[in-house]
Amino acid sequence: FYHYTSEVYDPNTELGQQRIKRIASRVAQLVDVERIEPKRALDVGCNMGVSSFALESLGFEVVGIDVVDEFVQKAVENAERRGSSAKFQTMDIRKTSFRDEEFGFVAFISNPLPHFSIEMLNEVLAETNRILAPQGVVYLEYADWIGFVFDGDYKDVLVESHATSFHVKFDMLRGSFIREYIDFTNGKRFRLELFLWSPWIVEFLLKTNKFSEIKTTRADRSKHGYVTVAKKLTEL
Repeated sequence: FYHYTSEVYDPNTELGQQRIKRIASRVAQLVDVERIEPKRALDVGCNMGVSSFALESLGFEVVGIDVVDEFVQKAVENAERRGSSAKFQTMDIRKTSFRDEEFGFVAFISNPLPHFSIEMLNEVLAETNRILAPQGVVYLEYADWIGFVFDGDYKDVLVESHATSFHVKFDMLRGSFIREYIDFTNGKRFRLELFLWSPWIVEFLLKTNKFSEIKTTRADRSKHGYVTVAKKLTEL
């Protein structure tokens, strides 16, 4: 899927450069960056580095991780091209090799949650809590897919520049939906299972995994886009 939208995730394109500025601006508005310690950030699902470079522009020492090695290698090349000190690794956030309390900030930027089932995100947030320093901050950007459905904004057919997608089915036992994507320029097609999320589910999992001071706001002017920010609960 991300190969079809690579222009958006490539920091060398005009769209990518615009996203770097937009992401940095949003994080700065919603997070008191100056008070975060240590100034070490983990960018989960870094793709080719756009979100990592945005965090770096805010003064963070950044490590970006992704499960797709091809994207990680491109992020490394992009860092070299930009003279960036950001580091990139191929890694699954559910089980990392990082030390306890290594990061002051862990970010999930540009809606990665549809790739996590509720069980997976529970594991992810447990690991996030482990690697966050006391009072460390977790930052999650995501789409309210349940809101999309109930507000009538979910499209059975969606025509985009890179491909056209068709609704296949909802799976209420898994909390997911399946869409089939077709690239009519070359006939390629593939299916994606995407998981349904909404702010109340995200907030519940954060509370379950010992996060506090949870605050959810709308992302920019998006009707169904949200950002939830929370702090690691300090044990008394």
